[in-house]
Amino acid sequence: MDVKVRATLNWANSERELKKRFAARASKLLTRLLDLRSAPTLGDLPPSFRPHPLVGDRRGQFAIDVVNGLRVVFIALDPVPKSKDGSINWRQVDHIEIIFIGDYH
Repeated sequence: MDVKVRATLNWANSERELKKRFAARASKLLTRLLDLRSAPTLGDLPPSFRPHPLVGDRRGQFAIDVVNGLRVVFIALDPVPKSKDGSINWRQVDHIEIIFIGDYH
């Protein structure tokens, strides 16, 4: 999958910075980021990633779960493909940009 990281999150490309910012949760976050980059599509990720659309002021954005409220928030860089039933077809989402990492609750 093509995974871009917003320029303001350049620190997310550094294992050292992730460990500094997220301490005990950093190893799980690193694993999630590596898995994102190596999966062909979001639909190829394990169910524990739980990709889901966000609402409210984050409408148009999506998130995957990491651990203890930590989320990776992203936007799809191509139009979001829908299935016949109107749900998101995660198997066709293969270009994303990470725009936030943290707990938005």
